[in-house]
Amino acid sequence: RELCIKIQYPGVAEAVDSDLDTVGMLLMFSRLLPAGFKLQDLLAEVRGMLHREVDYRQELAAVRQFRELLAGDDRYRVPEPFPAYSTRRVLALSYEPGLTVEGSEVQSLSQPQRNALGEAALDLFLREFFEWGLVQTDPHFGNYRVQFDPTRNRPRLVLLDFGAVRHFSDAFLCAYYEMVRGAFWKDKERLRRAAVALNFLPDSASASAVDSLAAMCGLIVEPFEAPDAEGPGRNWRNDSGEYRWGASDLPKRVALAASKASLSVSFRVPPKEFLFLHRKLGGVFVLLAELNAELTAYPLLRRYMGEPLR
Repeated sequence: RELCIKIQYPGVAEAVDSDLDTVGMLLMFSRLLPAGFKLQDLLAEVRGMLHREVDYRQELAAVRQFRELLAGDDRYRVPEPFPAYSTRRVLALSYEPGLTVEGSEVQSLSQPQRNALGEAALDLFLREFFEWGLVQTDPHFGNYRVQFDPTRNRPRLVLLDFGAVRHFSDAFLCAYYEMVRGAFWKDKERLRRAAVALNFLPDSASASAVDSLAAMCGLIVEPFEAPDAEGPGRNWRNDSGEYRWGASDLPKRVALAASKASLSVSFRVPPKEFLFLHRKLGGVFVLLAELNAELTAYPLLRRYMGEPLR
């Protein structure tokens, strides 16, 4: 068997705490942090994540779990782990050849093939979040490869890095699901209640603050609108109603809306879970843009949205 061996550089694990302490002091002295920002809570979360990443036994367990969860789904390939050759500092996996996402060979794939890869990436994220509560939160392109499945003569995604897999609490997930549903159904009151439950808005938030939040969340779910939906999203759909991820300027518009919303005194620093979840969400959006995917994402999200409240 041809293996891929991941060996940790000596001293990396021991440097985590001292490096984060240094970063924390620099941020405190810089006075760039917003009022009310709980730096120590965030650093503690990052510290825990990095300690998990440098313990390859954790990653080995995550690889095995994802192989089990994705067993039988030939859109994905998860390397086979070899526990007998793995330790806290050494990880042994099957070698999985493949093409880089941003390479010319993938970029020159047909539109249907690139669409299939983009849909697989997006569907995987939604399953991680809505079904498993278990998200691989590092969306770096280096963590993906494209491999041709000989049985179907079509490309599939190779998933390589599971060091940043994160569990989310049921309380956070339930409130966040409601926030997404409020945005999806354009229900401002549902969205407001979810934002309050997440401590993102106070219960006394003004109508203008709720409007700003609704506008920002509406942008995030724009690619998931029905193909015949009216609104700005129409500008980024092709004649078949498929969203053109590479043509859309959605990241810029979301960043601008978030910047405007942050000026409101009603908004609080979001929960630390947002950092990891939105890092992955943004990374998936960028991946689809890199693939120039054109697809209707409405049915992928719709199955998790329940029904609008009466």
